[in-house]
Amino acid sequence: MACAVSFPKGRTRAQEKRSARAERNARIKAVRGWVVTRDLVCRLMSLGLGACEGRSEMDELTPRSALRNRPPAEIFNLENCWLLCSSHHRAKTERRLRIGPMCECGTAGPVIVLDLTTGQTAVSSPRIIVTEEEGGARVEIHRCQVKLRCGTIRCLNWLSWQEDDEGHMRPSCPVHGPQEVHGIVCGLYEGRE
Repeated sequence: MACAVSFPKGRTRAQEKRSARAERNARIKAVRGWVVTRDLVCRLMSLGLGACEGRSEMDELTPRSALRNRPPAEIFNLENCWLLCSSHHRAKTERRLRIGPMCECGTAGPVIVLDLTTGQTAVSSPRIIVTEEEGGARVEIHRCQVKLRCGTIRCLNWLSWQEDDEGHMRPSCPVHGPQEVHGIVCGLYEGRE
């Protein structure tokens, strides 16, 4: 009499791919909600880099293609994702805008934007910061201070911009006029649950 031993079947490749896709989609949905909470509207709105057109879209500072085969948490996080309107998103994708973070917190902090067609430079900074926590996200007010060449320290969110003698947009000191940025300090204050 032959004894039939049965072994449970493992998951098929299709099941594993479906599970990974569902995990990735859940991650994207969660991060998109946090990004919308933090940014509310296109981060390049009112910076003089062209009018905002179309719907708001989540964009990754470092593109998905550069982070291929990475876990979803490395691609879709609050330091790499931000909100842009479709026209600014298209300009970034077509490489008409050069974008780079000004500090280690990525898009959660100030981001400098250079319009390659006009040569204009602007800085976008969120008014609040959302940090990931177990089971959700924590919202805190974000403060970035800029030290200008003349020594003036101003909150980046309330910094005014003026055109200098060469036609470039620079942060402005109320006393000394357009200045170069000498340093930047990022921090959090007034934490909220």
